[in-house]
Amino acid sequence: MERKNFRGILISLIILLFALTGISFGHDLEEARHNKNFVVKKSTVISIPESTSGKILYLVGKGTYIIEIYSLDKESTMYLDDGILDAKFSNKKYIDHAISAKEIKPGYYKFIVNTKRNTRYKHFYKTTINSGKIKVKITKLK
Repeated sequence: MERKNFRGILISLIILLFALTGISFGHDLEEARHNKNFVVKKSTVISIPESTSGKILYLVGKGTYIIEIYSLDKESTMYLDDGILDAKFSNKKYIDHAISAKEIKPGYYKFIVNTKRNTRYKHFYKTTINSGKIKVKITKLK
């Protein structure tokens, strides 16, 4: 009789251990747990922590600008959208109003924007298990 109780308790503890371990280690490693936004007015380097998502706001004045983004961390698992969006539009209108990159290479994006007023462009990103470091270069043409 004692042996059956001992086995029952032992089996219950093992099941409980697997259940608790599965819950604590079962979170999605690719899910962003933090939100962080960056504001870029001039050329700069941005360090983005792991498990973070958010947007990069590019502030440009009147005129034509080239915005270039370089990945400085080759081991990074950071995702950048292939387009930027004027901040006056909501995120739901992204597909209709996004400005696509003029050039995309591994670790490199190039956007050309022409504005008649001071404008903010938003660029969405997400990092996973590694942090990321990018260089943003903003150049004014004419």
